[in-house]
Amino acid sequence: PAEEPPRRKKASRTKTNTTNTGGRRSRTGKGSAGRGSGEGASAGATGDDLEALLGESSVPSHAVTLAGDASPVPQEPIPESLFVIPLTRAVPFPEARMPISVESEKARDLILKAQNHNGHLFLVLQRDPDIEDPKPEELHEVGVVARIVKVSDLPDNTMVCLCQGLQRAKVVRYARKKPVLVARVKPVVEIPASGDEAMAMFRKLQEVVHDLVERHSSVSEPAKAIIFNLQQPQELTDFVGSQLLPDVELRQRILEAADVNERLRLA
Repeated sequence: PAEEPPRRKKASRTKTNTTNTGGRRSRTGKGSAGRGSGEGASAGATGDDLEALLGESSVPSHAVTLAGDASPVPQEPIPESLFVIPLTRAVPFPEARMPISVESEKARDLILKAQNHNGHLFLVLQRDPDIEDPKPEELHEVGVVARIVKVSDLPDNTMVCLCQGLQRAKVVRYARKKPVLVARVKPVVEIPASGDEAMAMFRKLQEVVHDLVERHSSVSEPAKAIIFNLQQPQELTDFVGSQLLPDVELRQRILEAADVNERLRLA
């Protein structure tokens, strides 16, 4: 496709709106020129915000391992080349659903191309949330491969793309930089938790999360059941990183950590 003229000055600034996604309200930004933004599925929460974040749709969708069953969850095969969606304030995680709201024609075109190409995107946090059209070096290297679940047009001419996080991935190189970013990625190889210290940290983290959930009557019983059945360290740390931590940089560090022991220390 022909290169589009630069639109840094004309790109719309990130705004915040509220989108209803399956039982919980997610705040997403209106991304400009091919970038998604906002504080949706990966925004941290405390206090009154817990009701919105711990609805049934905000818990991992298919990563639940029941007690006594340590078999790994099957991973979807992921494409090597993916259209890139930079995120301004939301950190994506495997198993988490994230609504991305866009309003520019360039962003709409990118979403539709990805949907028709292989149905997947590479979601990655940008280093400076105020940059309108970030370059590859202005993005973190580790993000999440996500499957496009649904694309909807709203009455205000905003497009909302609901994405399902699948797997951590790291950029190998950018195959295209204009008019949109296309990256070749490789999966991040996970190092399982091991050792007595890791198991102690995991049990402590379980206690903290369970206590937090029990103290908030707004959390539904089905959501509690799913959260209480997160029996693997990698599942629990990703849940904490995607739903409970308010600090964006800390969430990104948890995402980037291949070693689950390190994720436990950070969480």
